[in-house]
Amino acid sequence: PAVAGGPGPVTVFKTTDKHNGNYAAKSVSANFPLGIINIFIPGMIGTAVMNNAAVTAVLGKPCNDCRPSKLKGYYKFEPVNGDSCIALLLLSKWNSVAKKRDTIGYGEWKQKEAVTTWSPFEVSVNYTGTGTVDSITMLVVASAGFNVLNFIGSKGQPGTTMYVDDLALEYPSGIQ
Repeated sequence: PAVAGGPGPVTVFKTTDKHNGNYAAKSVSANFPLGIINIFIPGMIGTAVMNNAAVTAVLGKPCNDCRPSKLKGYYKFEPVNGDSCIALLLLSKWNSVAKKRDTIGYGEWKQKEAVTTWSPFEVSVNYTGTGTVDSITMLVVASAGFNVLNFIGSKGQPGTTMYVDDLALEYPSGIQ
């Protein structure tokens, strides 16, 4: 909140250092001093909406009956002090009986070493659940130690930078 010094730092920027097209995204992790504590902000791109009051995020977007097989893209990575970046894809459905989301499919990819030239990454989805997918969560994060359930619990190094371009979901019938 503004009374506590917010909003927090901007951690994602438009850059002309790109793989293709005109621009790419540059995600940089940062600390946000909030009173006597620092909240680590991991530099996140994707389908998450921050809930600053609860210090959490609401994940996912509607994706009725979608079943992508992969998330693909290009990246460069500048880690600080052994930090790592991550890309992940989570497909879920609402369970009205248990009043929670059930995971239908999940995949993640992590990188720890620096990558100075544009390189491809790929996240394959492992489908283990049953039912119709109704929500997709896609995240590409500069610091892999993020905690969306409790931002105060996130770990990482301020200044870790990830460049991302040409994100695409691949389906069995082709790329979208």
